Amino acid sequence: MASWSLKGESEKINMSIVVAHSLKSMQNEFMKTILLIILLFPSLVMADEWSTGDTKREVSFQTLWLIDYAQTRNIAANPYKWYEQNNYLGAHPTTGAVNRYFLVGSILHFGVSKLLPEKYRAPFQYGTIAIEVGYVAHNYSIGISAKF
Repeated sequence: MASWSLKGESEKINMSIVVAHSLKSMQNEFMKTILLIILLFPSLVMADEWSTGDTKREVSFQTLWLIDYAQTRNIAANPYKWYEQNNYLGAHPTTGAVNRYFLVGSILHFGVSKLLPEKYRAPFQYGTIAIEVGYVAHNYSIGISAKF
């Protein structure tokens, strides 16, 4: 005979929310740090030749970013069902705010990737891909689909 414990499930959901919030905060801090480094140390920003690997990583990131964007629009459209954990957007962002955030983020990511020297570019891209995989997977795990 199987027994079910709602308390255990509630703890799992709460832990999932804490992890997702921590990841969002990490991404925001990571992006701020990268931008600060670029502004304070422009000599580091000497773009090397763009490679096929760079393109594949950037397309991978942008694809995940697009999925996250669709999921975030779904959150914005369903404020009584979910809330956004990105501190910049707030718990219940408007669709317009979501659109602007993801457009600017997409352009900034490509710009930073393009400007970074080769030895920093791949780690930056892999790091942001890993972060986005976490967000997208978390959103799917709590039932947020990517629909436009």
